[in-house]
This record gives sequence, C-alpha cells and structure tokens, in this order.
Amino acid sequence: MNKIMLNFGSFVTGSIGVSIRQGFKAFENAEKNAFQLGEDLTEDISLKKNYPNQRRIMKENKIYFQHLVKMHKDDWNHEFKYWNRIDGKQGAEKL
Repeated sequence: MNKIMLNFGSFVTGSIGVSIRQGFKAFENAEKNAFQLGEDLTEDISLKKNYPNQRRIMKENKIYFQHLVKMHKDDWNHEFKYWNRIDGKQGAEKL
C-alpha cells in the first residue's frame, strides 16, 4: 500500500499491520502502534515534513509520465493538454 500511495504522490509516514494468527495480544500492540502512527502523521502534516528519498521517487515518476504522455500526445491529446496546463501553473517546462 505504501508503494501505491507514493506512486500517487503521497508521502508515507509509516505503516502498521497485524494478523489474527498473531493472537489478541498482537491486536493490543497494533492498536497502540496505530495510535502512535496517527500522531506521527499529524505531526508530519503540521510540520510539512519532507522525505528526500520519497521526493526523489516522485520526481522520477513525474519525469517518466511526462515522457509517456509526450510520446503518446497524438493519442492522448487531452492528457497532453492537461499536463501542459498544470506544468504551466507550476512554472515547470512544458512538454
């Protein structure tokens, strides 16, 4: 799930998971960890925390999709126009 969120342009603060096979104690621990993760997420949002490694991945994804849209601009005319419009608003180079 973290990789999907990162590919959609969201920073990932952390993750939590538990399996029923781990027993009831595992659920208690997961609940505590989930609460802590929520606090961490709230803090990251309020501080606008930057994750340089995740930012690099997002930038690479953006470049990949820019090239993909440019390569298919005749077939993806709407996407091509949209990409140029949003890049123009962000002060980035158009396709």
